[in-house]
Amino acid sequence: MRNLILSLIILAAGFESGCNDSIGKTEDRETKAAVTNTIQRKKVVVKDTIVTEGTFDSELICNGKAFARQNADIRFPINEEIQRIFISNGTYVKKGQVLAVLNAGQLKNKLNRSIEALEKAKVDLEDRLIDYGYRLKDSAKISNEVWRMAKVKSGYKNAVYDYTDAKEALKKTRIIAPFSGRVANLEAREYNTADNFKRFCTLVDDAEILVKFNVLESELSLISKGAIIEVHPFGSSSYAKGRVQSINPVIDENGMIEVRGSVTNTSGLFLNGMNLQVIIRKKVFNSLIVPKDAVLQRQDREVVFTYENGRAKWNYVTTGLQNREYIIVTSGLKAGDRVIYGNNFNLAHDTEVEVENEGTSSH
Repeated sequence: MRNLILSLIILAAGFESGCNDSIGKTEDRETKAAVTNTIQRKKVVVKDTIVTEGTFDSELICNGKAFARQNADIRFPINEEIQRIFISNGTYVKKGQVLAVLNAGQLKNKLNRSIEALEKAKVDLEDRLIDYGYRLKDSAKISNEVWRMAKVKSGYKNAVYDYTDAKEALKKTRIIAPFSGRVANLEAREYNTADNFKRFCTLVDDAEILVKFNVLESELSLISKGAIIEVHPFGSSSYAKGRVQSINPVIDENGMIEVRGSVTNTSGLFLNGMNLQVIIRKKVFNSLIVPKDAVLQRQDREVVFTYENGRAKWNYVTTGLQNREYIIVTSGLKAGDRVIYGNNFNLAHDTEVEVENEGTSSH
């Protein structure tokens, strides 16, 4: 009897537990369903703008390099001891300015000896002319052949050559700037002989900078000779404007075309060899324009979501030129469409959306 009562108690407890589990699972399902419905009812807040057709300011951005208009290595013309150097790196010098002086002692002696030799040769020349019945004062009457023979026999011609060489060598002890510019790569040091150095320095005329950059074959239509370029040093907000000077009519193995421009550098913003960012702008008329943020990459294709009756609609598009803010759409949209450009990364087709603000694109 006791066993029967114990069995009934256990059975009753199990039945009650089973009922409680069943009630708990039902409540869980109802809660999850409620949360799911709440999530589904929550709309994505987005920004949109209207597709317009108008004039697009294309912006082609290239990497370039700066080259000084004139750039020359200054070398020592003769091998003598360096006596004085009057410049340092960065010094601005004018054309004709003395940059350095070499020891001229030996060359002055050589010039003096050549002068004496020339004087002696003149005396000998007079003697030879007397042999032919003339004097130096009779030079207008002397035939070319007599002059030639007299100069050769007297050694006068060689004396003139030696004097000229000595005078020119002495001039070379003064290193003169061939043009105005700034000094760079100064290697030489005083009291060393000139042949210890590959060069004395480099002279750079960077008052005008040549800008060399490359464009793709497909971008050639955006640039022409005389077009305005905007040149920025990397890492600087400063810039200067210049113009395209030449376009090389050859496409290299990488499909690139070399373009050269020029920009004034009176402020010293650009240095020879500096890396640059070059921007070329051109107006393109009758273009469909949307914000760049509206264009997404999905399944290796470009997609734009449009707003229609509270839902996001998926549109495959083809794009063209772009600048820093906007891009041209060549197919997939039409003027008047409302494109979503804010909070659009996680959208799917037919996602319910709510527009935060409505506006018209400006560009």
